[in-house]
Formats: sequence, C-alpha cells, structure tokens
Amino acid sequence: MFKATVMNAVQGIQKVLEKYLGNRKAAKDAIELPVIMQGETQHSHNGEVFFVHKDEAGNLVLTMKSLFETIKIPGSDSPIYSELLKHHPTTFKDKRFIDNLKEAISKPIKDFEVFANDPSMDNGKLQFVPGFKPVVGCSYNEWEEIAEVNGLRLGTKDEYILFLGWLITGLINEGWSEADAWNAVCTNSKELGHYYDSANAKYYFEPTGSRRIVGKCDLANTRKILAKAENYDGFWVAGGDYKSDGSSFPLADLNLCRNYVGHIGLGVGWFVF
Repeated sequence: MFKATVMNAVQGIQKVLEKYLGNRKAAKDAIELPVIMQGETQHSHNGEVFFVHKDEAGNLVLTMKSLFETIKIPGSDSPIYSELLKHHPTTFKDKRFIDNLKEAISKPIKDFEVFANDPSMDNGKLQFVPGFKPVVGCSYNEWEEIAEVNGLRLGTKDEYILFLGWLITGLINEGWSEADAWNAVCTNSKELGHYYDSANAKYYFEPTGSRRIVGKCDLANTRKILAKAENYDGFWVAGGDYKSDGSSFPLADLNLCRNYVGHIGLGVGWFVF
C-alpha cells in the first residue's frame, strides 16, 4: 500500500543518479527506492548516504543531507557515554539505564541521525515536519515496509539508549542539574514530552514538532517503535504517550512486544539513518 509505481518518477531519479553512480547502479536504485518521502528518497553508495528530492521547479536534485531536520547522535565510542557511566544511580531505573548503556557502548555503533520530528503523512507521503498528526495505527510489519521503501530503518534498542545518553548530556549542557536530567529521562519524563500529567496536556495527540527539548521534538506524545530485539522474539516499544503518565512510562522505559501484525494505535516508527 505504501509503494509508488509511477514510472516517470523512477526514470527521473535514475537520470540524476547516473551522474553519481553510473548507469547500472542508478537503474537498480531508481527501481528499488521509489519516490514517496515528500519528493525525497535516501540512497547509499560506497558507505555514503545521499538524498534525491524535487526543487520548487519540479527538478530532481541530489544532496548529501536530508531536507528534513535531523540530529546527529555520536556512536558508541564517544566520550560522552563513558562520562555518563560516572553517575551514581539513586533509583532502580537509573541503574537499569546504566546497564543498558554499558551494553550499548560495548558494541561498535557508528554515528547515526534521527529526525527532529515524529513521522506524519501528507497525501500518502512520509514526512518529518512540524504541524501534523503523527502517523499512528500501523503494525510493526507495516512500519518495516515504510522504512524499506523510504531507504530508512527502525533504530535498535542500543541506538535508542545512545540517543537517551545524548539527551541527558544535552540537558546538563543546557543547565539542568545532573540529578534532574537523569530523573527526567529515566524516572519521570513529564517535563520532556506530552503525557496526561504534563503541563498544558491536550489529552489527545499534539501535532508533530511540539515540546522541543535540546533540539528534539515529540519525545513523548507517541510511543516509539524500535527494531526487532537481538535475542528475543519480538520488537521493542519505548517511552510513553499522551494517555500515560510520565513516571509509569518515562523515556527510558522499554517493553518487548511480540504482535507483529496488530495495529499500534499510540506508536510511531523511530527511524534512523
């Protein structure tokens, strides 16, 4: 249902890619990655990521950065994470996060990027812009399909933990105390996202682009659907939503779900690249 079949769009992408990849590789990528992301598709070649989109005149343009606002998260070898391990946990949730962080930084995870806004749809096209209802109600299998046709992927549990480590560091750099930053991410996140007990709660979905914290919006409001678990039959669902409270489902909360086909009405895919 998410796949585009308009051949002139595929041929247009191919012409742009030919200048960069050569005819054979361009033809393959143009067919496998159709136009669906608001006029933008992501491609990779020799380890480099680039994007093709339409400009205002309708011409296809190749760029090395997405049109959508993104945030770069340092890989597992960054010193910001080893600095976080110096924290003395005061709660079980703090300790659980530290254990997850130790596991994440033990793996060779490269720098990656996350979108500043939750995903939404406009005329069937995936986008990451402010002012829209987040696109909820898809099953895990559907989110994997959406990721595939847009040249994206669902982030892993370890990448999500590194993202939260980056967030704690960002809060401290913006003047939060160490204790308050850890508490907000691991124990009670009502000050960081949209929960029913947050200030100015709407008791319904807030539009994407809401409650910007350290450059990242939509930290709660919707749960985040991550990739399949490495050692379990299931996938991870992180954080909370506007119907939950910030202490029961803080950002660091992770739950294993095994229903790949059931619709997840309060969750969105957490995409990385």
